[in-house]
Amino acid sequence: LLKKDSLATQQAKPSNDGYSFKIVIKEYTTKAAAEKAYERLTNYGHKLLLVPVDSVRFKISMPFTSPVADSLRAKDSLRKFFGGNPYVEL
Repeated sequence: LLKKDSLATQQAKPSNDGYSFKIVIKEYTTKAAAEKAYERLTNYGHKLLLVPVDSVRFKISMPFTSPVADSLRAKDSLRKFFGGNPYVEL
């Protein structure tokens, strides 16, 4: 009988928002610029989130439901695809 690793099981569970992690693709200093980029990228078929950080900063991130262990591979792939310096948010 194999015992499940509780950490691995915990990491595979989505957070309260339904995602196990998000990769922030880019940050913007104006809402207009963030909305324009969000619209352009979602029109290409990407599932993205536009998240206000505060009143003058906004983030565009891509949500994932895969295990957190896959976050590095996802981040590297998104860096190649979108450029910039994406980072992981749990």
